[in-house]
Amino acid sequence: MGKNIEMTSGPILKRIVLFAIPLILSGFLQIFFNMADQIVVGRFAGRDALSSVGATSSLIHLFINTFIGLSVGAQVCISHNLGAGDYDKAKRHAHNAVAASLVVGTVVAVLGIAFARPILTLMKTPAEGGVLDGAVLYMQIYLGGAPVYMLYNYCSAIVKTQGDTRSPFVYLLCGGVLNVILNLIFVIVFKMKAEGVAIATVAANILSAFLIVRHLRVNDLPCRIDLRAVRLYPGEFVQIMKKGIPIGLQSATFSFSNLFIQSSINSLGTAAMAGDTAARSISGFADIISDSLGQSALAFVGQNVGARKFDRVKRIIITSVILGIIASTIIGVLAYTFADQILELFIPGDIESKGFARLRIFYIVVFFGFATLMQVLSGSMRAIGKTLPPMLICVFGVCAFRLLWINCVFPIFPSASCVYVSYPISWIFTDIGLGALLIGFMRSLKKKFDLEN
Repeated sequence: MGKNIEMTSGPILKRIVLFAIPLILSGFLQIFFNMADQIVVGRFAGRDALSSVGATSSLIHLFINTFIGLSVGAQVCISHNLGAGDYDKAKRHAHNAVAASLVVGTVVAVLGIAFARPILTLMKTPAEGGVLDGAVLYMQIYLGGAPVYMLYNYCSAIVKTQGDTRSPFVYLLCGGVLNVILNLIFVIVFKMKAEGVAIATVAANILSAFLIVRHLRVNDLPCRIDLRAVRLYPGEFVQIMKKGIPIGLQSATFSFSNLFIQSSINSLGTAAMAGDTAARSISGFADIISDSLGQSALAFVGQNVGARKFDRVKRIIITSVILGIIASTIIGVLAYTFADQILELFIPGDIESKGFARLRIFYIVVFFGFATLMQVLSGSMRAIGKTLPPMLICVFGVCAFRLLWINCVFPIFPSASCVYVSYPISWIFTDIGLGALLIGFMRSLKKKFDLEN
């Protein structure tokens, strides 16, 4: 229990930082391991194989992130119960979440394997050089392992909600090391291409899932897992569906809009695809900062809502916003400053692809503070129990805007710059809407707590 962070008392900034650092390190590890995938493929299998991997990213995110949203619904329910001291109900929600992860993982696997080729074809993935065939095989193998990927992420959410972010980091590290080793073996020794890194990823996820399930079984935790009690509980399942479906739909629409953006990049050729793939790994560092601060806000706000501590909820949100914007800005400046040196790892000597990569880094990474603000505001509202309104704001402010931009502006100015500039513009519009919404929810929450007291 010593690793668990107390969220309802004590210094806020220090405890948010202690909670967020392992999340950030875990995210960085995932990026480093994904970068290792791409570096190995790009250097030893060529640009076409790297393009195969990059062509699937938006589509894989669509399948995976849609259902991971349900785990956030479970996390909200567990955090409220823990904050209120109702450990029996929290444990029941945890067992329900483990069962749900396997169900949704199986659904993702079936859909991904069945629809990989037709969707990638619709996305204008080029067949030249075996890019399409490689992308289809990579996606089918990757999503075939979705049940264990979902199991790890849902169990990780349960552990994090109890205040422990270090253990998931360690288990991810173990899986990532295995991933890198298998990448080298499959691609360099056995001369495999995109399929080699996909198999390595699935194997790494199996190891990480095993370790985190074992953690929940053997440690003395409020939400300790008994495998005999793992099942779908109707009442708890309905609760996480109510809270999780809007989050899943938001992730789905984000990913859906990214499919159109990816299609626009694909239409610019393999150099644009390779550059976009390489830059996406770099922009992922800013994304991790954003996501980690959003998760921290969700966990801390959720427990303090359960504990009925309004003033602490307000201070947590303000602290998370300031911390997230500062951290994202620093990452953006560093990424843009050292872009050329980092890109040389992925696409050495490829000047044309690097040009596209630098455009993505400038328009997206440098301005990522706006995206972090969006994540913190959304996470805070979800923790309060409001998941549908922020979902609608994000869908219209980000997804609908970008789709309109791609269909109306991009045909007139068909360039990578035109695609990427839509990101910061959409974040700003969404932040304005979310900020106004959160102010209203906080006033209602204060009135509710005042009446209860």
